[in-house]
Amino acid sequence: MIRIAHLSLAATPRGSETMVLQLCKLRDRARFSTTVAMPHESIMADEYRAVGAVVYTHSEGFEQAAREADLVNIHWSGWDASLLEIPQRWGKPCVTTLHQRVPLPLIPVITICTSRGARELQHPSPRFITIENGTDLGRFHPRLHSNRDEIVVTRVCDPTKCAPYFWDAMTIILGRYSHVRLQIVGDTPPEARSTERVRFLGVRRDIPEILQESDLFFYTPYPGGGSRDLVVMEASAAGLPCVVSETCAVWDSVWDGENGFLTPFGDVNACVQRLSQLIEDHELRKRMGREAARLARMHFDARVMARKYEMVYDAVLADARRAS
Repeated sequence: MIRIAHLSLAATPRGSETMVLQLCKLRDRARFSTTVAMPHESIMADEYRAVGAVVYTHSEGFEQAAREADLVNIHWSGWDASLLEIPQRWGKPCVTTLHQRVPLPLIPVITICTSRGARELQHPSPRFITIENGTDLGRFHPRLHSNRDEIVVTRVCDPTKCAPYFWDAMTIILGRYSHVRLQIVGDTPPEARSTERVRFLGVRRDIPEILQESDLFFYTPYPGGGSRDLVVMEASAAGLPCVVSETCAVWDSVWDGENGFLTPFGDVNACVQRLSQLIEDHELRKRMGREAARLARMHFDARVMARKYEMVYDAVLADARRAS
């Protein structure tokens, strides 16, 4: 059994933590076991344990996880050289995973970039490779809605990742269509108040169920931020047409006119036009929703992602054995 230690400085239920969870859950259980070291206890620690990972949250957890592992996988959103010292102290092979679109220095280990956009910022060295994010398709099941009166538009994201013109577009949509309701999943700003037609749901872990009861997904990510957003892939897997700003975070997740619409960043009118088109045309929503689910199963499967990680682990371990 090959023991993989995942070292993560994050403990909140967001993208990079979800990726670690998927690697633990979808691993080849006949060959790999997993340990996760993280700064403190959180809901994510419970979820890691639920899929069979050993979790360390105490002050020496990073050191203990590395000491016990056959290979260490460091997960980061930015550069922190001190993390690399941990597997070096214990003489353990190491790979790193970059979960943000930021440049890293050329380091003497393989770095996995989680999107094409993240890879393009790095040194043209074979030490940087791309394994794009995927989603756990087993959790998402599209429900084919009848032509019901209410249309539910959903956004799932960290509010800081969504440009404010989102609200300009939704204000117009809510004023134009009395049968449209908006629900927001993510950290709720202190000043936000739910109303009959706009609901702030807070941080939730029942995302599949929320998306299954929705009709459209709308999101305006900033240019240059993030890697490959999981939320857009999850919405597609749930059979929702997506209206999103055309930025690097969704480059390889939305095919314009097929599983949703890409709109120029900052263009409120384009967002309103595309949302209106989908709100008014039930058959278009249904067709795009079916195509979204089909494309998700072709391109977003996290099981494929997990097998690619394991191929990297095998290659790095083989190199370490030859070197020793």
